[in-house]
Amino acid sequence: MFSKNTPSTKPTAQAETPKRPKPSTPARPSGGVPSILSRDLVITGEISTEGDVQIEGRLEGNIKATTLTIGEQGAVNGNIKAGTVHIHGKVTGKIEA
Repeated sequence: MFSKNTPSTKPTAQAETPKRPKPSTPARPSGGVPSILSRDLVITGEISTEGDVQIEGRLEGNIKATTLTIGEQGAVNGNIKAGTVHIHGKVTGKIEA
């Protein structure tokens, strides 16, 4: 009927190490794989990157990049600002390189 009370042991909670957010990816240095706009792609708007861009489709707007390559079927209708520009297609606008 009577029992001897034993001190109860409560499980201790282990503190979880807080997860730290991953640091943002640093800007890709020039010389990496370029971002490519394929032949069937038409973009209306502005593109700005610290990387390289290759345009095989059409851009209706301004672009800023480290290196810009416009392919034979590529076209840009806007202003270009880049360190290096290779044009094999068409450009309508100002080029600052």
